[in-house]
Formats: sequence, structure tokens, C-alpha cells
Amino acid sequence: MNNKFKIESIVIEHKLYDNPDTFFIGEYTSDLDYGVIVIQYDKFYEDLTEEEKDQINVRNREHTGFKPCAGGEKVGTKVYKSMDFKIIKEWGN
Repeated sequence: MNNKFKIESIVIEHKLYDNPDTFFIGEYTSDLDYGVIVIQYDKFYEDLTEEEKDQINVRNREHTGFKPCAGGEKVGTKVYKSMDFKIIKEWGN
């Protein structure tokens, strides 16, 4: 008896995530501190002037910053953290 199988067709689908899991990139936060990117200015909190810090929109303090997960305090880390924030913004989260 010959038990050979034949593939009739192959279907390939490309699906985009509507809401991708981004925990490994970072998280939105209302705690503004060192290493947090202030969404309003697209700058790190520690790089803001005192005037900019005073003008941060804290109406409801929800998601005023983004805390990237990239790297610790190593040299060059700010570049990676900025890239992570760019990815989150492009996803529209």
C-alpha cells in the first residue's frame, strides 16, 4: 500500500498586531525622574530646563513620561532609550 500525501495548497497570511505587547521596550509613567522621557518635550527629564520642568502639563499626570527599558546607566544608553521611544510613538501606543 502506498501512503503518500499530497499538499493541495499553502496559504500565507501577514497579520499586524493591533495592540502589540511592548513591555520589553518600556512603559508610560507619570513619575518624572532621571531616565524618563517627557512626552510633551520629547526630551529626557534631566535634560529639561527649569522653565520646561515648570511648564510640564500635569493636568491629570497620566502618561506624562515614558520610561524606556533599554540598558541601565551605560554609555550610549540614551541613544537606545530614544530609539525605543520612537518605536512606541510609531506604533501609536
